[in-house]
Amino acid sequence: MATKKGAFLTASIDTMIPSLRLLSAQTGRVFKLTLYTGTDCQLCDVMRNEIATAAQHVPLTLATYNIRDDSLDDVHYWRRKYQYDIPVLHLDGQEIFRHRLKAAELVAKLQHARNEK
Repeated sequence: MATKKGAFLTASIDTMIPSLRLLSAQTGRVFKLTLYTGTDCQLCDVMRNEIATAAQHVPLTLATYNIRDDSLDDVHYWRRKYQYDIPVLHLDGQEIFRHRLKAAELVAKLQHARNEK
């Protein structure tokens, strides 16, 4: 299920998998990821698929932000910042991956973040 919230399109991937809802209830942590993307971006599609695979192992929500969508209020900031670097993935506002990732790498990083809190 995707919802439009401000400039972001948010999709709760974990809501498709009931066991992850239970896991997030037990751990108290659903990871909030933001994927900075663009139109016709094949690397972005690959990263989105890897994130979906990772979501089978850790509870997360994913907001996507298209840096090429001129209708967004702050698009000029994000376009200037990432115009040559998409896709870029943030966790709680901090960049964690750029250009490529493997699902296993994302799962490991999120599990490490869970253990730190």
